[in-house]
Amino acid sequence: MKKIFFMVLDVAENMSGLEYSAFLREQLFQQHLDLTPIVITNYYNPNLHKNKKLRQKENRISSSVSLLNMYDYFQQATDYADVDTGFSSELLSPFRSVSVPDTNDLRLYDSKGAVVAYCKRHDNSSVSFINYLNNGIVFRRETFDSRGFLSKIDRIFKQEDHELVHESFLRPNGTVAIAKDCKVIAGCATVQMIHLINEQGRLTNIFNTEKELVDFWLEELINANSDSTFIIDRCLEFYESLQRIKNKLTTATKPKLMPVIHNVHTAGDVLIGEVSKFYKDVVENISEPDATIVFTKAQKEDILQRFGNGNIQVIPHSYHRVEQTAPFEQRNPMKVVYLARYAPEKNHDLALDPFKLVVAS
Repeated sequence: MKKIFFMVLDVAENMSGLEYSAFLREQLFQQHLDLTPIVITNYYNPNLHKNKKLRQKENRISSSVSLLNMYDYFQQATDYADVDTGFSSELLSPFRSVSVPDTNDLRLYDSKGAVVAYCKRHDNSSVSFINYLNNGIVFRRETFDSRGFLSKIDRIFKQEDHELVHESFLRPNGTVAIAKDCKVIAGCATVQMIHLINEQGRLTNIFNTEKELVDFWLEELINANSDSTFIIDRCLEFYESLQRIKNKLTTATKPKLMPVIHNVHTAGDVLIGEVSKFYKDVVENISEPDATIVFTKAQKEDILQRFGNGNIQVIPHSYHRVEQTAPFEQRNPMKVVYLARYAPEKNHDLALDPFKLVVAS
């Protein structure tokens, strides 16, 4: 059966405008095309499903959204249902727990009165993670999925100038699905090796980087859904890999790839400026995608003029129609509203120069 995939990174506590754009498009597909896309994310996020529920309550994500995460896929937790486990004291046994003032958290003490663990809780009934300590140094962390199961165990080994961390990603039944070794220097983690492990505990695959793991997963998706469409909102992370995997296929029912260019594709002059790393693979091989989506006719013309022929479609940003607006005569003609996410890459200062002309006139 043909499927449509939207490729994003995460459903974070504070989602980016790009992710919101993809989820709004997903609603439009359901409402107006009677299609239900599958939204793909590849970040490990134990609060993924909690965040999804919060965004659904805000009507930012549809109630029937279909979400597929790479770690859920390998941990066999895609269809895992939320369970009302409540807070079990067995998690903290045999330690004595004491509430941390003004928080939901707990400190755990051994029989001699030494602090041996710190339990971080979302509320009084669900655990986020437990840090285990030896002489005040964390040597183990247990992370719980927001749906109620132990999802990840970190074993931390302190070295003189760095840490070695062994990460075990668990299935809901407690077996290890992914084992990852990382080296951490000054808070920056570098993956050393990743192992995929089956339910029988046997090693099935070895990867040296996170990208290799993602590429392996994407190839499995394509092989299982070859005659489908991938709309790629995160081009830097997904497009090159998907195109390379597609080119290897010899079947007639290859997937269709449609990258979305969400912002400017060059720095400075559009005809000679440096190409953005986010869209370099797309625009410099503009004839390869089945379609490339941009938001303005001007950007389409700029790309065609510089990079040659390609199937470029102009589809402006999706938006929710406002059903009620203030009567025109009640509007304040001297009031200006500027809506944008407050972040350096938005270059808000550039809006000031043209507004000088408005004020001067």
